[in-house]
Amino acid sequence: RLARVTGWLFLSVIPVGLPAALHIATGFGQALFGWHDSQLLLAELGTLAIIWWVGSRGASSSANLQTLVAVLIVALIVAIWWRGAINPAQIPFPAPAEIDSSQLFSALSVMFWCFVGLEAFAHLASEFKQPERDFPRALMIGLLLAGSVYWACTVLVLHFHAFGEEMAAAASLPNIVVHLFG
Repeated sequence: RLARVTGWLFLSVIPVGLPAALHIATGFGQALFGWHDSQLLLAELGTLAIIWWVGSRGASSSANLQTLVAVLIVALIVAIWWRGAINPAQIPFPAPAEIDSSQLFSALSVMFWCFVGLEAFAHLASEFKQPERDFPRALMIGLLLAGSVYWACTVLVLHFHAFGEEMAAAASLPNIVVHLFG
């Protein structure tokens, strides 16, 4: 019964997480190579085909790819922070009273579904040696990592003023990368 619930949760991630991930990934192609319309569509379809191919190769292939992607994302964010000379002491943290909790929880829910991805845990649950002990640990580590990445990206976007009506949200980080690394 729990396997069915997990399966339905996995399926519920796809309509939200996959389009967002494809759109963000092709944002890098747009910023780096100047791709537009049909080129972006081809990049999205190619990425979708790669995701399907990796998914059909088994859970360990998917897990290895997800680990590689996570490491590369963290490395990219660290490189941007280093190259951008961002000092945590310069970050203006809002007072708790200034935080709109409804918007915060809305953003956190999107982050959870898109970046933590229950599907990673659905695929890997069978690989835990002691699922009762290891699953909650993996979930908490995943949440902390995703939350840290989300916060670090928010700081980057605000620091470099990479937002507004003139810039698509998916192009914020790619434009920062192009600005810093050429």
